[in-house]
Amino acid sequence: MGGLATMKTKLSFLICALLLALGMPFAWAAWTPPADRNTMHVIADAMIDRSKGRYADALEKLEWFYANANDAEHPIRRTTQMPYASSEWGTLAKMYAPAYASLIATRDRAEQRVREGGDPTIWFREVTMFNKELDDTARSIALFKWLHANKPDNAKLAFRYIDEQLIAAKEHKLAEHYIDANGMFINLQQNYRHYADTAALGNENSKDLLAGQKRYFENKSAMLVSLLVLNGKQKDAERIAKQARAVIPDPAFSATLDAALKGTMPVKDPNCDPKRRRC
Repeated sequence: MGGLATMKTKLSFLICALLLALGMPFAWAAWTPPADRNTMHVIADAMIDRSKGRYADALEKLEWFYANANDAEHPIRRTTQMPYASSEWGTLAKMYAPAYASLIATRDRAEQRVREGGDPTIWFREVTMFNKELDDTARSIALFKWLHANKPDNAKLAFRYIDEQLIAAKEHKLAEHYIDANGMFINLQQNYRHYADTAALGNENSKDLLAGQKRYFENKSAMLVSLLVLNGKQKDAERIAKQARAVIPDPAFSATLDAALKGTMPVKDPNCDPKRRRC
């Protein structure tokens, strides 16, 4: 029986190859969503489709992912996999007009959910991801300003997804409104020390992520120091810079902090992968 199945498979490939050689069209089998709802496999398959020029198939999978990522049995999927899906969608949108239109429509629906009071840790986060792919950071900032004016409690939750864009746009006063400098630095310090301590104990995952977590701590600490300076809080900036130097006594980081104390924002490491290294 196994031999017969193998012969049928080989025959199918031979027929496809012959049709291609003769320039005759043939239809690919319709895609069926996975029974196990493994959404990461769907994103990977969409990447393969796009690389092979099967743009419509790739878009179908990305749209299916977006509709099905909120799985009650696996609630973390949407949080962890959306950066990969949005990045792939953005790449496809540059090649395939229907994907661009779909991305715009999906972004607009997510934006509406934000205005309706939907959870900003889901919907505002996704708006910023889509706008990044659409090169429309200004729209994310405008939506955050709307939250600031109309739903300040939700703006507090949304701020973490827009802080760097606000600062890059020199919206320093607005950004400073949502920053608890002491609380933010304590969280940064605890997070980095967790990875440093567990890596020292031999945890392989922490070892893998430690370099990125170091860059994340350095970048966010320097950004915080600079923001405090730009908002006239020099003493607070000097205190946090001193604490940050004690966490990572590194000459290059110290120089970055010196610049931050003069109001210069840090330059993000271009080699850092934000999907895995959080920087």
